[in-house]
Amino acid sequence: MGDIAVQIDTDVINVTVGDDPVINVTLTSIDVSRGAPFTKVFISDGITAKLPFDYKFKSGSLLVFLSGIFQGKGSDYTEAEDGKSITFTVVPKENRKVEVFGAYDHD
Repeated sequence: MGDIAVQIDTDVINVTVGDDPVINVTLTSIDVSRGAPFTKVFISDGITAKLPFDYKFKSGSLLVFLSGIFQGKGSDYTEAEDGKSITFTVVPKENRKVEVFGAYDHD
């Protein structure tokens, strides 16, 4: 067995042992227009109530947890009409972990 080398480029991962290629993986992007599931994690700054998303999520698809406790839509947070953010009713305390599971909007 020879030296193990890992090379990571923008869209390819290559692993070699000695002179022999072991793994050559081409990465592809997720098509968010197809309702792909996602997980987003935020750490609260203790000031911000509104949490932005990179892409539009499907309304009603979110499961939101604050420090591991399920948050209810309408009572604990609201979804923006454009589907690109949620806003907490009460700003989460500083350094609290917010986990959001959902599906991107396919439209």
